[in-house]
This record gives sequence, structure tokens and C-alpha cells, in this order.
Amino acid sequence: QFGYDRILHTKLNTRLLQMKLGLSDLNAQMFKYNLLDNPFCPMCLDYVESVEHFFFDCSAYTVQRETLFRAIDIILVKYHETLGKVLTPFSSLSLSDKLILFLDGFPLNTDVNSIAVAYILFIASINIELRNAVVHFMYTSGRFKPNTN
Repeated sequence: QFGYDRILHTKLNTRLLQMKLGLSDLNAQMFKYNLLDNPFCPMCLDYVESVEHFFFDCSAYTVQRETLFRAIDIILVKYHETLGKVLTPFSSLSLSDKLILFLDGFPLNTDVNSIAVAYILFIASINIELRNAVVHFMYTSGRFKPNTN
């Protein structure tokens, strides 16, 4: 399903959670805790390797990023067609909204008193698809090399 094994997929999901918590192997996060001498991207060397830089700006991952964005667009169209909601196109979202989508997925509509189980399961399945697309980007970028830990 992923083109790589389930253990690696789990490790990449863990890396994604670490990004969200500010504890990943990205240089800016490692530098923050004095684990590296500099916060700069090891690929382009001119920019701080933040979560935003990794997902949206680093020129080393342009092809993988385009694949990720196309996958996200397909998922959003599926969401739109199934629920009939009007969604902002992915390309029109702000950088912070895109990052929230990558790290957190879609929020549940909690203003409804009684959320149907089917709705919760549907949003969960969309979030799994989003997470898989983001993890696939992480895998194809090669930035997070598999290790034995």
C-alpha cells in the first residue's frame, strides 16, 4: 500500500508527531535544544530547516512536494463530493492552514451537539489519507533515513 514496509511507515508517523511537538530531527528543532551547531537546511544550506521550510520551501523536495499537493487535492475533492461541503482549494489555503492540515488533519465539527459516528469515522478516514500522503512525502524526500532504533 505505501511502497515501503509498515515498520518504516510507523517510524515516519512518529517523526511527523515529533515535528508537531518541536522534537524532530529537523535542524531548526535540533538547534533549539543545542543538539546541533546550526539550524540550516542540509540540502540547500541557505535557509533554516524549519517544519515550514521542509514541507513548503526547500528546493530539494520540489518534485515530491508537487506529488504531495496533488494527492492532497484529490483527497479534498473526495471530501467535498462526499459531504457536499464547499472547501477552499488547497493552493488557496494559507501556509499556516496547510501546516495544520499536514500535522493535525481535518478537525471534527464539534459545534454539533450530536456527532454521528459515521461522520467521525469518515473524518478519521480522510485524516488517515492525509497522514499517509504526508508520510509518503517524508519517505520520498529521503530526509528521514531509516535507522535501527
